[in-house]
Amino acid sequence: MIFTRNTARSTVLLAFFAALLLALGAAAAASLAGAPAAHAHDQLLSTDPADGDALEIAPEQLTLTFSGEIQDIGARVDLVDGDGATHETEFAAEGGDLVVTPNEALPAGDYTLSWRVISSDGHPIEGTVDNGEALDFEVASSGDDAAETTPEPSAAASSDPAMNPDEPATSGPLELELDNSSGWAGPAVVIILALAAIAAVVVVIAKVRKQQK
Repeated sequence: MIFTRNTARSTVLLAFFAALLLALGAAAAASLAGAPAAHAHDQLLSTDPADGDALEIAPEQLTLTFSGEIQDIGARVDLVDGDGATHETEFAAEGGDLVVTPNEALPAGDYTLSWRVISSDGHPIEGTVDNGEALDFEVASSGDDAAETTPEPSAAASSDPAMNPDEPATSGPLELELDNSSGWAGPAVVIILALAAIAAVVVVIAKVRKQQK
């Protein structure tokens, strides 16, 4: 009877420690699975002009604003018009902004700005035509055309329409979304494994008590 009781106690202890190790392992796996979410890449918060804007005159600068401080190294932009011609630009990362400056006034037409930057966590993020995150805008007339067609101010005119600035706008659709669809998996796995471990311990204890009787 003493041997049976000692064996029963050893069995219960082994089952308990096995359940404990299983629960700890599940918790560690869940924490590792959730680690990428804590180091999410930066996101594009807004652009000026906004995606799809129709501008009266060509912009002197294009500004992309990100959620974190981006890096100059590895950045790239491509400004292409509706005919597929590439327009030369200069760009610089200023904190969380990527400022793009066309080398020449943009003529009237449709434009697409594709971009690639290195986010603050060291990973590249990009906006392209393929992923639907490129910046599209339209220009009604270039800055040079507006200057040529602007009439001389007269007593009847209180302001020059060509000098009215465009209102700044933000763009929501250009945010880079991260896949968080599996965020619930970690806690669910921990709960299921913990319940399974508890059930195993209960079964072992029940069998041991039955043998003792």
